[in-house]
Amino acid sequence: MAHNHGKLIRADLMPANVTAAAAQYNLIGKYTVKAGEIIFLGFGTSADMHNAVGRVYGVIKDNATPAVEIAGTWLLQIESAQDIPLQVIGTWRTEDWNTSATDKTKQIPWPKMQSGVSKDKKIALYFKPDTAATAVAADTTLAIDITRVLI
Repeated sequence: MAHNHGKLIRADLMPANVTAAAAQYNLIGKYTVKAGEIIFLGFGTSADMHNAVGRVYGVIKDNATPAVEIAGTWLLQIESAQDIPLQVIGTWRTEDWNTSATDKTKQIPWPKMQSGVSKDKKIALYFKPDTAATAVAADTTLAIDITRVLI
């Protein structure tokens, strides 16, 4: 089995603009795990979390000119092939994910999680804005470190 460090990026999890209603979780997008791979969210060890290799960064922006960050809450979860929630990975405020696009020491440590996501299951990202907004894919940045195991 080959273990590879990778990232889920905006194109993987947010393929299009999203009209997001306030005070409720709105689907941003889903990554479906392919045959022949298992995805573990995160990368590296949790023994020394502040030095973990894996990190997460995200900023979601609206359709204003210039684009402005939308304040709200992210929700990341694992879902079945039938879109049934299986495990909530966590919820985070936008200010937790939008720390620094380039300085990894300011980003949230994201060590490899113990359980993997197998074929046909989905890694789903939701967003609950504080006020209704249109999230623009082209102005949004997402980078979630993963460990991809090829089987």
